[in-house]
Amino acid sequence: AQGSPLSPILFAFFNSDLVDQPVNFRGGASAFIDDYFRWRVGCSAEENLTKIQSEDIPRIEAWARRTGSCFAAEKTELIHFTRKRSEQLQGQVVINRKTVEPSPTAKLLGVVFDQELRWKEHVQQAIKRAIKVSIALGGLRHLRPEQMRKLYQACVTPVMDYASTVWHDPLRDKTHLRHLNTVQRTALIRILSAFRTAATTTLEVEAHILPTYLRLRHRAQNTTASLHTLPRDHPIWDTLRRAQKRRNNIGSHARFPLAEALKTMNLVRLDELETIDPRPLPPWRTEPFTEIEIVSDREMARERAEAVRSTSAIVVYSDASGREGHLGAAVVALDNNLEVIESQQVQVGPMDRWSVHVAELIGIFYAVSTVFKISHQLPRTEHNGTKTATILCDSRSAVQAIQNQGNKSGKRTIHAILQAAAEVQAKGIALRLQWIPGHCDNRGNDAADRLAKDAASPGKTHPFRPLLTRKRALIRDTIRAQWEREWKTSTKGGHLRKIDSTLPAPYTRKLYGNLPRGRAYLLTQLRTSHNWLSTYAKTFGFRDNDQCVCGAQETVTHVLVDCPNLRDLRRKLKSEAGDAFNSVSSLLGGSTERERGKPDTVSRARTVKAVLDFAEASQRFQSRAP
Repeated sequence: AQGSPLSPILFAFFNSDLVDQPVNFRGGASAFIDDYFRWRVGCSAEENLTKIQSEDIPRIEAWARRTGSCFAAEKTELIHFTRKRSEQLQGQVVINRKTVEPSPTAKLLGVVFDQELRWKEHVQQAIKRAIKVSIALGGLRHLRPEQMRKLYQACVTPVMDYASTVWHDPLRDKTHLRHLNTVQRTALIRILSAFRTAATTTLEVEAHILPTYLRLRHRAQNTTASLHTLPRDHPIWDTLRRAQKRRNNIGSHARFPLAEALKTMNLVRLDELETIDPRPLPPWRTEPFTEIEIVSDREMARERAEAVRSTSAIVVYSDASGREGHLGAAVVALDNNLEVIESQQVQVGPMDRWSVHVAELIGIFYAVSTVFKISHQLPRTEHNGTKTATILCDSRSAVQAIQNQGNKSGKRTIHAILQAAAEVQAKGIALRLQWIPGHCDNRGNDAADRLAKDAASPGKTHPFRPLLTRKRALIRDTIRAQWEREWKTSTKGGHLRKIDSTLPAPYTRKLYGNLPRGRAYLLTQLRTSHNWLSTYAKTFGFRDNDQCVCGAQETVTHVLVDCPNLRDLRRKLKSEAGDAFNSVSSLLGGSTERERGKPDTVSRARTVKAVLDFAEASQRFQSRAP
């Protein structure tokens, strides 16, 4: 049925005979639901056409007769991928008694392929659709800057970025980027109500929106990292290995976007990433934990953790902690006298490659191993009486991740925990996993916490691979750092850098966030220096001089601090702004210190509001167009 989640799965079985073709250097086949595509690789277009007509089309037609299916000849497209123009429109094929001529473009899963794989037509269509959506959003009234920003990132950028990892070269696509930048610039002007003369780089920093080329590079690197976490027997690894070989090729051959993306990344670190197997665990498997207990009430959870010793023969505590950029995990087992009978420390690794969440999972993994070890150390008679072992962990998210597994970072660690727990269960031990609140004066949890802190030191003493989530965080931080370096060295936005040296920073979103359009218009004029003052008007030839009515040069600083004609208005501004009046940077919501917007946002917003009231009352920032 249309819309049924089962339909695509059933259809994959239905057309498996058609699609089941070897994918190699001679060609291959693939399909997505009812879209089927077959390709051939040869020395000439004539050779490929001969094989398609004599081998592929008869097999396709036979499959259609056997299954009662029908291929629509009017929807069938033929295209030659070659840069030899003499062969681009050569030949034809006949299917269902209808002739199909070569086409200069073909659309597959929303991507427009051209014969030379230069992607010009696809980018043009993407820009056309993005502009259409942007115009529609521009028709919405009474939206604040933050709302417009969210709409742009939710509705416009996905249209432009669709399949960018296929067509975008992170190191070369200047022509495509120039057109894509035009769409982003138009949206930024609308979001900030800025002058059209303001530089795109300035507007991107003010709206805190990544430049187009960095956004596409970020997307390419994230996709590349995700592909490297697939199992080594996944078909995509043939493509990844070929891209790694072509990464260092030097020449004028056609660029391979994936290989070009790899040039911007560290191959060694990519190969070290964890494996996230997309295949689910068998639903008929025996649950390795007899019970996973998460009590929502903190006090009740603490009481149940204290009482667990009366029902469990083995009680093990696990914890993880971080110190000085490194993570550690520890396991502690106590006897009935609350004395440590078994403990283990694990050096997890640096925080830029590991997270506290997965460090907690690693602690649980070693806690299961500790249960297995203690059970073998018990006397025979006592072992026969052992029925239950409980692992207490103070990370609710780690316990929940084991309870509800998914295809996410850390999956390999969870699978290792489940496998180890199944082995413990096979030895006749009922294994429980229970959440205990942290820092609740529990001797076992406190001992595990101390050992975990001691284990947080350089080194790695476990078999697991670094996390995809941390790799993505590193990619994000690297992209942000590059954006910051380029902004610091840019020739644009000099006035903005003077008043706010911490940019780009996310607090600018709060500055503009809920301002009405007219107020955002004023703030943009004040911060970018593209405004209706005489200095700007003279620069662009609207006026013959740059003088204020008082005779001095009319600049933003002069209007806010010095102009004698605004003395009465300035008295009110000074009383409302307080100490911030002593700095133009503070008046305009900026900072000259490396504080990344951490100062009191309430007082900053109050100061900016007072400045906007002053600017509006001064009438210096109203239109003075000739």
